[in-house]
Order: sequence, then structure tokens, then C-alpha cells
Amino acid sequence: MDSPSVGDRTVVTTWAQRFLAAYRSSPTAFATLGRFREDRAYERRVVRRGDDIVIEGYPRSGNTFSTTAFRQAQNRPVNIGNHFHAPAQILLARRYRIPALVCIRKPEDAALSFMVFSNGRLSALDALERYLKFYSALLPAQEAWVPADFNEIVSSFDKSIARLNRWFGTDFELYRNSSSEDERVLLDIEEKFAQRQEYLQLTDPGFSQIATPSRKKDAQKTLYRAQFAAAPVAGLIEECDACYERVLDHPSATDAHPMPRPNSDLSS
Repeated sequence: MDSPSVGDRTVVTTWAQRFLAAYRSSPTAFATLGRFREDRAYERRVVRRGDDIVIEGYPRSGNTFSTTAFRQAQNRPVNIGNHFHAPAQILLARRYRIPALVCIRKPEDAALSFMVFSNGRLSALDALERYLKFYSALLPAQEAWVPADFNEIVSSFDKSIARLNRWFGTDFELYRNSSSEDERVLLDIEEKFAQRQEYLQLTDPGFSQIATPSRKKDAQKTLYRAQFAAAPVAGLIEECDACYERVLDHPSATDAHPMPRPNSDLSS
């Protein structure tokens, strides 16, 4: 499928994007409507009161690996709010006083991967705008989450969990990346993906939908990369890069003391 040109949008699409952005950023709206979008083919994903943790991020930023690895590392069952790629999940965690881990990846890498996942239906401009909206909505609530960079997730995820434990005063087990442990995680991801496709009766979901690396995905990224040289996109990349640095420049990087939990009477 040909990728959309930069700025190729309709009025309907623009309004739909605005509605989805507002819905995904409002804890009240999301708590009410989000559960209707859960599917039996997937694990429970919307955060509830009493959950153990929320793990969320922009798509293609290590969400699946981190959620699977975190779950495997624990010596008990854990309830994890995950995979809605909505700021409201983190803001609900704040309201419910639940620890939250925010996955993040360098903007161009994340946007390219998301474009591949969308089979070319998403332009570079759209992908980067969604990136900026997602993380900008979280910056005013830094006390409610800690960051986990993609490169750290896939190489030293124990550091991310240790930072979470320090910040929130929790004692989650650490995941130790190794060839054998990472292979277990990837196998689990592929098995669950296959189970979902069988449940949904999809015979050929396409390589882009699988949350594991592949050469085919890399080839697609090469095709889409040219879009990032366009003037509007290049300017937006600078904004996204600055936002990426702000997320990683989180006080939990140096603060070794648990952050007091916020009050629960927060507005939507």
C-alpha cells in the first residue's frame, strides 16, 4: 500500500483525530469507554483500582516486550494496565495511586515503526503529531510515572524496574535481560499473537502486526524514511526530540527516595 503524502488529510479525519486525542487524554472518559474496547482475544488492559502497575507508551516503543518481561519476572500474578497507548491510562494510574512505567523511544524510530505497523496508512506527520500529543500530556504529571527508554528495555530492563521501585517504594522483582530470558519473552509474544489470530480467525495478519523485529519491517522503514526530510516533518522532529529529552530528564533518575503518592481527587 502506498504511504499517504504529508498533509494528506480530510476534515473528517482531522476531527476524528481530535476526538480520539481528547478521549485518550481524559481519565474520566477513558475509564467509562475504554473497557468497551477490550476484547476477549487480548488480556485485560484497561487499568482498574487495585491493579499492580500500568505500563504504557506510544506504539512501537517496547510496550509488548516490557509488559511480557515484567510479568515473567514476578513471582506472583500481577494485574497490569497496558497497551491502549493512551495518556489517560497513566492519568488514571495517578488517580488510583498505582505505579506507572512510561515506555518511550526516539521519535523517528518510533514513528517509522508505527508507520510500518499501520501498513502505510499513517504519514510521518501524523505519526509524529501523535507522539508529541502522547508525551506532552504526561509531562505535567511527572510524579505519577517513571520513564523506560526503549534501548534500556531491551538491554537493561532491571534498571527501569529498579527506578520504579525507588520512586514508588515498591518491591517488584527485577527482569534480567539475557539471551535465554529475552528468547522466552519473544516466544511468549509470538505464541500469544498466534492465539489471538486463531481466536479472531485471521489467516494472514501480515508481518507488520507481529510485535517482534524482522527484516521485512526494516525494508518497509527504508521506504517510509524519505518522508522525514519534508519541511513540516523535519520541524516536528525537533519538537519531538525535545519532548523525548524532557521525558527522560525525570527526577527519578537521581532521586532515590519514594515519591509520595498523589491525592485521588484529581480532575479529568
